[in-house]
Amino acid sequence: MMGWFQRIMPREERFFDMFDRHAQCSIDGSKALRVVLDGGAGVKEACAKVAAHEHDLQSAQKHGLRTAYVHRPLEHGLGKAAAIPPKERYDIVAADFLDLAGQLSA
Repeated sequence: MMGWFQRIMPREERFFDMFDRHAQCSIDGSKALRVVLDGGAGVKEACAKVAAHEHDLQSAQKHGLRTAYVHRPLEHGLGKAAAIPPKERYDIVAADFLDLAGQLSA
């Protein structure tokens, strides 16, 4: 009678530990999001506008946010890429999202 229940139970011993860790990450993430939405202390320092369009980043700078430019060489078609802005213009200038991740973790 409980055969169906046994079939849907996880077979891996670590499942519940992994589930607990995932649940805790979700809780921590929701708490961090609540701080951001409430405009808590340190939000501007901890957040950054990430964009490939300079006008978006310039607007974010006017509001005191950190900025990260990510180059998109194929955005306007093959061979029509916009120039990469000087590194001094924004807090981070990255060639792609892997480059951005590397710079953020450095």
